[in-house]
Amino acid sequence: MRKYAQALDFRDWESSYLRTWGLLEYLTNTNENESYKDTIKRTSFFFPEREYAKQVLNHLRDHRNRSVHTGASNENIETLLYQLKNFVEIILEFQIVNRFNLSSREELTQFMNLPGNVAELKKRNAMTSHALKFMNN
Repeated sequence: MRKYAQALDFRDWESSYLRTWGLLEYLTNTNENESYKDTIKRTSFFFPEREYAKQVLNHLRDHRNRSVHTGASNENIETLLYQLKNFVEIILEFQIVNRFNLSSREELTQFMNLPGNVAELKKRNAMTSHALKFMNN
């Protein structure tokens, strides 16, 4: 919560935007060996329209990169900041509530890295059941 408040405590929305993107990377446990693709995949996991979320997040990432690498600002920075803030708040709320009792950031990362569709999750679950039966014999 402190990082969230600090990110949004700037008068300059561009600075807030960059800090909020950094918070998104932190909340999705994206480390220096990973890329924006991991951040976007983990974030989009929380949305029923994952492909749409990925498109929006890629647009927000493009702005982040332009801002960092060229110093370019955007006349729609307020809108972009509110879009990014929405993504951050959903993940932050999920982590605060922690209804699945995830015990570490690593477990959270494993959760966010799960496939985004039910059929694939069921397939993975069946494979895990087979592996358990195999190991118990």
